[in-house]
Formats: sequence, structure tokens, C-alpha cells
Amino acid sequence: MNQLITWRGAVCVLGLFAAASMASAGDIAATFSAPMFDRWMYPYNSANPQGSETEATVFSVIGSETEWAFDNRDGQMIIGYATGGAIPAGQPVANYRIRSARLIARASRDNAFVYDGTPDSFRTLLPMSDPDFLADEDAGQPIELFMCGYRGGWALTGPTAFGESTPFHNGAPFPFPARGIRNAFAAEFDAGGLLIDNSNNRDQRREVRPLAIGNADLPQGALVPRDTDFVFEIDLTNPQAIRYLRESLAAGQLNVVISSLAITEQQSANVPAFYCKEMPAAVGGVPARLELSVCVGHPADWDCSGVVEVQDIFAYLASWFAGDGDFDASGVTEVPDLFAFLTAWFGA
Repeated sequence: MNQLITWRGAVCVLGLFAAASMASAGDIAATFSAPMFDRWMYPYNSANPQGSETEATVFSVIGSETEWAFDNRDGQMIIGYATGGAIPAGQPVANYRIRSARLIARASRDNAFVYDGTPDSFRTLLPMSDPDFLADEDAGQPIELFMCGYRGGWALTGPTAFGESTPFHNGAPFPFPARGIRNAFAAEFDAGGLLIDNSNNRDQRREVRPLAIGNADLPQGALVPRDTDFVFEIDLTNPQAIRYLRESLAAGQLNVVISSLAITEQQSANVPAFYCKEMPAAVGGVPARLELSVCVGHPADWDCSGVVEVQDIFAYLASWFAGDGDFDASGVTEVPDLFAFLTAWFGA
């Protein structure tokens, strides 16, 4: 409490100053109605050229006789957005304050899978004889949104940027086995801050933390009708998510992965599927849409006016007392955020 009283006193003194620095593009609400690319990442994707498929299925073959030869997350959907045209790239990552971020993907098949809008432990997919097996309390498996990681020399940007026509792996097409070799994959940061592959988290006995779980306007356990929108509201209390979004916006390119451990058989029609941008609108195709609200500029420009000034202090205090002042992007609003903000304000 003494810390807060001291800080409030400092705010009164700050009213004598008129510190200001121009550094901002301001408050930006950007909607990307279609991605730069979308790609079905599946070892037996026969689209020619790669990336020309009209839909992408996301599934697992856990339980099949050949599951040993394939990733747990066998079918994945990579979606990439060039953000630099709407949100200035190249700034320090702290200059991107993410207000909201969501992706909307539309189901392309009718009644092909069961809706599950809740997280499931990997333990629900272990054999029932396994001592760590956990019964699933609801039907189905969630559709999840992840960061995108790379191997084989591929990257987010630059001369080796992963794109729509990048091969599934650096080798002959249609590989068997096809486990742990995909050039782009569902990922998250590990404790050391490196992107790790989540494609086999069931076999690794490791829980994952997706950016978001897809939610639809359906009752739990219902069959999913064609043209159902899945909304992935990215969890901004997740410091990993904030870091990933900031780094992507600074690079001018945001790639994400839709994935699921929904169990099916390879080449089955009864599998979660989503429209790609190549599906003609005349037959109902709607590509995945990205919506971002971002304040770009000096992190102490809390009211996003383009100027760091006294008003930002009062704007920040209002956010902090409302529980929305996570200045250090730790995932929680707490006293250290106040002092981090003040340090940034004086340093502007």
C-alpha cells in the first residue's frame, strides 16, 4: 500500500511536466479478410502445385495400425498473413501492445465431426490400459490454434521463408514413415524460449498450451454443420502468445497453425475441415480471417495518441486499477507493472 501511495504522489508531481515524444502509428484495427497463403500440411497432400488445395483437414490417426509412422497431429493447416501493410513492421517488440487478436475459420464439411470447445488433456488419448489414462468428460477433441515453428532451414521471413509451395519435408514426396519431418508445424515456446514441435505431444506425454481453442455457436457434442465459423480468440493472458504476436508483427508476417487431435482414419471424409482461400466464393468458400487491434508506438503512450505525455499516466492508472495494466506482459496486472510503466514513461 505504501508503494501505491508513493506512486500516486509521484503522479501529482508529474503534472508539472510536459514530456512528449512522437513515436507512434497509433491505434490500429486491422482485418485481413484472406491470408497471404494457406497450406494443408499433410504428408500425402497431392495438390499440384502444393498450396492449391481448396480445404484443409486437421486430424490424428492415433489408434490406427500405422500410427507409429505418423505424427499424432497428422493433418495440420498453416495460415500466413502479411501484416506489414496495415501494421508497421520493424519496431521494437515492446512497441506493439496487443489489444485483441482473433482468427475466424469456417468449416467446409457438413456434420463431419463433433464440436468440443473445451481443452482436453493428452491423457484422454492414452490407451485405457495406461496408468495415466484419463477419461474424457465430453465428446470429441478441440480444434486448436498454435504458433508456427520450422525445421529444415525454413523460417518465418527471408530467403528461406516458408510459403504456400514449400515442400512438406526436405526429401522425396509422399514419405513413409512421415514422423517428425514436416518443415512447418504446430508449436509453442519451451522454457528456454525456443519454438518446439507439438505434433507428437501425446507420445511425449506433454500438455500443450495453444494460442486459442476454437469456439462455435453450437452445443457441446453437436455435429458441426458446414459453414460454421470457429472463432479463435487468442489468450492475451498468455505471455507466450503476446511474445509471439509482437515478434511476428515486428517481422511483418504472422503464421499460425490450426491443429486437432480429432481421431479419424487417413483419407476419411469424417474429419474437421476448413476452407482455404482457393475455394471459390461461388460455392461458399470463405477463407480464414484475421482481426487484430494493436497500439503501435512507444510503450508508455498508453492512450495511443502518438505522444508520450502526462495524460498517459492517468490512462494507465485507470487500466491498472481495472486489472488491464499488464505492462511487462507477464500475464497478470500487478504492482511491478506500475513501476515498469513509470520507468518507460520517464525514459521516453
